[in-house]
Amino acid sequence: MPRHTTYMLRWSEERQSYEMTGGLPDTEIPQPTNPEWVAWLSDLSSFAFVGRSGTHYTVRKEKLQRGGVYWYGYRSHLGKTIKRYIGKPTDLSIDRLE
Repeated sequence: MPRHTTYMLRWSEERQSYEMTGGLPDTEIPQPTNPEWVAWLSDLSSFAFVGRSGTHYTVRKEKLQRGGVYWYGYRSHLGKTIKRYIGKPTDLSIDRLE
């Protein structure tokens, strides 16, 4: 059964900026350029990402056995799931996601 993410970070051509959507209606979501965004993401386990080029994938936070927490991107292409390392929670940025 496929998993679904609650939040989506996507490029808005209309506004020429990234927008985070989803969650409860009263939830205040910091903008990705705001330093509070990394702290807010610490409570999330995953979100969907759609970049400027239209590429989309799922971003998941994983805790490894040795104790570190890292973000990974998952995308299905031609029937195969591709996993890519994105970085540590403190390194998560728009540039890394793109």
